[in-house]
Amino acid sequence: MTAPALPPFEIARTRRTLFRALVEARSRFGGKRPIMVDGDGRTLTYDDLVRGALALGHALKRDTHRHETIGVLLPTGVGSVITVYALTAYGRTSPRR
Repeated sequence: MTAPALPPFEIARTRRTLFRALVEARSRFGGKRPIMVDGDGRTLTYDDLVRGALALGHALKRDTHRHETIGVLLPTGVGSVITVYALTAYGRTSPRR
């Protein structure tokens, strides 16, 4: 099976948050599509990742401010991926320059 041809690179397509790109990919490929496997062999879908990011982001937003840069130290793995998406979903990263 060959991969579909990629459209030409357009800088305007990069002007979005990581979370927005995740949601767009979920819409394009379907929420039930597996996209990650954690260290224990558990498969995560787009729906799982979006749901986890929204839940964690909601909890993190209570003690932080929009566009505030915060640091989080986590080991590698699914938890750190969910955390990055959670922070971008609720604007808890530096604003674009």
